[in-house]
Amino acid sequence: MLDWRRFERAFERVFASSTLFGDTPMTVDVVVNPYAGRFSSERRAVATLAELDAESASAETASAQTASAADERDTRRRQNVALRFHHTRYVGHAREIARRAISRRDSPAHLIVSAGGDGTHGEVLSAYLDAAESHSLQEDDRSFALMRLPLGTGNDGADAASIAEAVAMLRGAADVHRTGHLVIRPAGMGEFFGFNIASIGLDAYVAELTNRLKRRFGGDLYKVIADIATLFYEQI
Repeated sequence: MLDWRRFERAFERVFASSTLFGDTPMTVDVVVNPYAGRFSSERRAVATLAELDAESASAETASAQTASAADERDTRRRQNVALRFHHTRYVGHAREIARRAISRRDSPAHLIVSAGGDGTHGEVLSAYLDAAESHSLQEDDRSFALMRLPLGTGNDGADAASIAEAVAMLRGAADVHRTGHLVIRPAGMGEFFGFNIASIGLDAYVAELTNRLKRRFGGDLYKVIADIATLFYEQI
C-alpha cells in the first residue's frame, strides 16, 4: 500500500518556501487520482514517490541555504499556505472535488493541483469552466490557478514535462497565464471540453477504448488489448 502521507509531506516541503503568489495567503487543493498511470503499479508508484521525495528535499535544501536573510519571510509563507488533499474514487470524482474546492475558496490566492493523468486534468479543468460559466469565478482572475502534474501515462496535457520541472514551477518558477480549450458539441450528446486534443474516427476510438480498459486492467495489459482491438475497428 502506498504511503500517501509521504506524498503529502513532499508537497508540504515544496510549498514551505513557494513564492508562487508571493506572501499572499494561499489555499492549495491537491486532487489526487491514486489510479493514475504513475501509480498504476507498485514499482511505478514507489519510483514516483522517490523522485518526488528527492526533488522536494532538494528544494528544501536550496531554500535553507539562502534562508539567512529570509527566515521570517519563509516562516510567514508556511503559515500562509493551507494544503488540502483529496483522493478520487470514481470517474467524474475529480470534477466534483474541484467544483467544491472552487466554491469554498477561503484565501486571497487559490491553487488547484491536479495530481493524475490527462483524464484527471480534464475533469479538474472542466470544473473550472463550470465555475466560470456560472460566474462564481472570473476567467481573468490571476489569483486563481490550476497546475497539472505529469503523473499519468502519456502526460500530453500536463503543465510540466517532469516531476523536477513541476516542483520548480510550484516553488515559484512559473507565471500564471490563460490557456485555450475546445468546446465539442456532438449531435444529441451534450457538451464536452477539450484541453489537449479533440479526436474523431480511429483516434477517438482508441482514446475511448484505452480509458475504459485502464479502469478494468492493471499494469500495461490494457495497451495490448487496445492494440488488438484496433484491428476490428469499423469505420463509420
